[in-house]
Amino acid sequence: MLACINWTSLVIEDSVGIKYFHQFSGYDFIDVTTIDRCVGFIKVDNLYYIIDKEVNNI
Repeated sequence: MLACINWTSLVIEDSVGIKYFHQFSGYDFIDVTTIDRCVGFIKVDNLYYIIDKEVNNI
């Protein structure tokens, strides 16, 4: 099974660890077994902030 994903421009991390990017940059199809997790985005002005819960498997 394939998934259609939307790539982003360069992801930047600010001084407090919040990640964001300026624009989406293209589409691609990948095998769904390679997906690690889903993330969300919030657009504020011209920036897209990444909403992600990183899971630490110990």
